[in-house]
Amino acid sequence: MRSFGAAIGLLLLAVSAAHAADAATPPRGANSNRVVRNDYPKESLAAGETGVVIVRTFIREDGTVGEAFVVRSSGFKRLDDAAVALVLSRFRYTPATQGGKPVSTWINQGIKWELSDVVDAAAPRTVMLRIHVSETGAPGEIQIVRSAGTTADDAAIRLAREWRHEPQKDANGKPIAGWITFPVGIQIDSNRNVTARVMPRPAVPFGLQRADYPPESLRLGEQGVAIVNVFVTAEGEVGQVNLAGSSGHARLDEASLKVIRTRFRYTPARDARGRAVGAWIRQAIKWELQDDAGAPAE
Repeated sequence: MRSFGAAIGLLLLAVSAAHAADAATPPRGANSNRVVRNDYPKESLAAGETGVVIVRTFIREDGTVGEAFVVRSSGFKRLDDAAVALVLSRFRYTPATQGGKPVSTWINQGIKWELSDVVDAAAPRTVMLRIHVSETGAPGEIQIVRSAGTTADDAAIRLAREWRHEPQKDANGKPIAGWITFPVGIQIDSNRNVTARVMPRPAVPFGLQRADYPPESLRLGEQGVAIVNVFVTAEGEVGQVNLAGSSGHARLDEASLKVIRTRFRYTPARDARGRAVGAWIRQAIKWELQDDAGAPAE
């Protein structure tokens, strides 16, 4: 019985080994299959464009790429084109196998374009602080409402402590102590030098008006949020604008750029010495329809 049991055991092991040999294994990316800063299109870097591209990729038996094309866009043609070019020119794989032999196959390759710690002018990090300011404008307790990492947070807090803030005022115009929101833009260059500045803020509250909504978008019920890169000049005027994130509708995206160019005004950014300077910010424009009349919400 022992010999019979041993024979059965050996047979099962042999069958399992045969199945393992026939099993397919998927391709694996080589170490070079990663996006580095030099891969980023310069125009996309300046515009702060980010996104994920899905590239349909044909991998040959030797692990090289034969064909590649976009099956899901990042929302930006420059990034899509760069992703395909990158996969075709540099990506290599350990090929898929079938029965222990290399075989060709198709895969979906994701390429993630994101801005790294080396932050560009078009997309600065923003640290949002909450500060208790005395009636004389002196900062007291500081809380981090939105972090951008330890280095950025520390630089923002240093600036906030050195800053002479505008205190709140009561109904009679008398300065009083209270909490304020204080956005600080942080830029970190390739040498890890950190620059902190007070970010531009709206000079007056903004609200979309019904006339801002494209008539065809109203008719079709189009809604969404467009993210726009805005360069605010040292005078608080709107300079360059470009789309950083689509609302999903070209008409709303174009209307977002138009309304920012024509109506938006800001208090300018200021450097650590209090001088007005130009700066990039990101402005969200939310397009939504009210249930009753289809007018854009304020």
